[in-house]
Amino acid sequence: MKKILLSLGFVAGTLAASAQPLLVEDFDAMTVGNLATDLTGATPGQNLWGIYSAGTGVSAADIAVVNVASGNNALSITGPAGPTASPSVTRYAFKDFSVDWTARDAGNDVVFTQFKFNTGASGVTSKNSFYGVIFDATGAPVAGYLFSPETKALTGLAFYDATSQGGQNNFYSFNLGTSNAVITLTANQEVTVDLVWDKSTGDVYWAGSNYFSYVPGSKAGVELQEFDFYATAGSGNASAATVVFDDLYIDARPCPWSTMREDAGFNFDENLCQLNATATATVNDAAVTGTFTSTTGLTFTSDSLGIIDVAGSTAGNYVVTYTTDGEVDCPNTSTDTLNIVAAVTPAFTPIADFCSGTTAPALPATSTNNIAGTWAPATISNTASGSYTFTPAQGECANGGSLAVTVKQTPAAPSISANGATAACAGAPVTLTATATGTVNWSNAATGTTTTVSAAGSYTATQTENNCTSAASTAVVLADCSGIEELANGVAIFPNPAHDVINVTVNNVNGTITLMTAEGKVVEARTVSTSTTEVFNVSDLNAGVYFFVVNNAGSVSTEKVIIK
Repeated sequence: MKKILLSLGFVAGTLAASAQPLLVEDFDAMTVGNLATDLTGATPGQNLWGIYSAGTGVSAADIAVVNVASGNNALSITGPAGPTASPSVTRYAFKDFSVDWTARDAGNDVVFTQFKFNTGASGVTSKNSFYGVIFDATGAPVAGYLFSPETKALTGLAFYDATSQGGQNNFYSFNLGTSNAVITLTANQEVTVDLVWDKSTGDVYWAGSNYFSYVPGSKAGVELQEFDFYATAGSGNASAATVVFDDLYIDARPCPWSTMREDAGFNFDENLCQLNATATATVNDAAVTGTFTSTTGLTFTSDSLGIIDVAGSTAGNYVVTYTTDGEVDCPNTSTDTLNIVAAVTPAFTPIADFCSGTTAPALPATSTNNIAGTWAPATISNTASGSYTFTPAQGECANGGSLAVTVKQTPAAPSISANGATAACAGAPVTLTATATGTVNWSNAATGTTTTVSAAGSYTATQTENNCTSAASTAVVLADCSGIEELANGVAIFPNPAHDVINVTVNNVNGTITLMTAEGKVVEARTVSTSTTEVFNVSDLNAGVYFFVVNNAGSVSTEKVIIK
């Protein structure tokens, strides 16, 4: 209750955006003199104010704009000089605010009213009473204040249903002090009074510097029309009194104790992946408290903090509503939409088996259902089979995945042996044999583990197992016999002359073969201990005369060769 009292004391200057002014009047822009001239109220006067009195002897000057200080005007109302029964009856100053009331924002159903008046001198004997009252569209009073210049008593006014107390549903006055005490004001004092009426409940609040009071009024749901300052005569009255009013302010606001609603703004990430355990709302104002609710299927672990059990919620679209408690300002609500997204399992096209040693295929950066991510290991080995783990990229709502890759082992190159000297001499074909466990293919297009050749050339073989083909074997060169020089001790040298290579075939030689220049400089020397053909590459030697020296266990043979 203390909080309400303090808030109601706010002056109009502290308005926040949620409140909408309905009537603001300080009279300063008006001309001093009559507020209006038509006492029937049909023709508005200054700033659309009207005046009214049905009695005789009433002058428009009784309701006038007066100057109370430099640059500060106010409204002066002089009451009747006679008693209630005399012709000098009530006189009104009124202004319509129904258009602004009708155009107010939805939810602004609380009317805050504030005005000032001067209590006047002491010793006043007039029985006049002065009012500031809100009227509804039917012309009935809703709520207001009553002031007596004689007693200086200030009372509240409200339409109130007293039928349960033996009374009527009527417009009553209420003492505003503690324990129903009368509020008595000081003479020559400028007083500011606050009045609040709630359309949704009919409740009426009065607040001032030394009082706060409330009644459950009975004018709920009515539409408002105007505000009136007016004066009545009073029983037994014999003189007129004057009261000066100023700074009238009326607004429509969302609740009695504040000019604005709490900031209920919040947001969640629009898409929440079910792989996340929870998600928490980000609220605009951390000082505001409230409750989160949602359409069916969304589970909160804390509806006050806005913590969603994402993993435990059903995938789908939801509307979340946040309703504030109204502990700071007026209660408020706002909504946000979000989507609980079911985790996707990435799919991949299987990688076909491939042979070791060949170029390995690349791992896809994106799954076939458009999930981006990374792999571990990052590249496929081309030597061994393995499993590769896929981790979705940050922001992807997806499970992990894997790919199994099979690497078929490529067989080793076969080894080749010849059944005789590797020289293509007439009538001396050579049978080549490949040692292999797979299917053998020869460079001369032959297949099988053996091939018989008689033409000079280089021969290789590959083997294929499980659709993987080995590298080519070491070449067996079948040399050309043209230009052959046969020496003693089973030694043959060919071709001679030569350009690229010279073949030296020996049978049962245990010694050395040495290539020398004509000057006796050793170019190359090899040790042999069996029957073989040694191939000497002479393509880099200068043209000229050279000598081969074959030493077979001490028996030496020499042959001149020409290199072109």
